[in-house]
Amino acid sequence: MTKVKAGKLKNAVDTAKSNSNLLVADYPRDMLDTRTDDELVKSISSKENEKLEYLGAVIYGDTIDVDEITGKFQLWRID
Repeated sequence: MTKVKAGKLKNAVDTAKSNSNLLVADYPRDMLDTRTDDELVKSISSKENEKLEYLGAVIYGDTIDVDEITGKFQLWRID
């Protein structure tokens, strides 16, 4: 698990989504503000990509592809 600033997370999600070898499950802020899948789809589709804010994401694929995107992110630590 890594820790990253919002802007870097957004760039990572966008980059990962453009790679057909990766599976991306993102968690946009809109998920907190909506109650149903239909509301979520409507909320997300009404925004420009630049306006989406991500709170988290899972990027799954070959280590080389994932590390290319997330390799410089700080590891999450519990102190």
